Amino acid sequence: MTILCSHWKFESRRECLAKATLMHDIGKRPVPARW
Repeated sequence: MTILCSHWKFESRRECLAKATLMHDIGKRPVPARW
């Protein structure tokens, strides 16, 4: 997840962690990703 965070260049780790958590949830659910 650190690589993804660095790739997105988020300003805060909190926002980065939230994004990574969403992607993790999406990986488990049949939800289409918007990014």
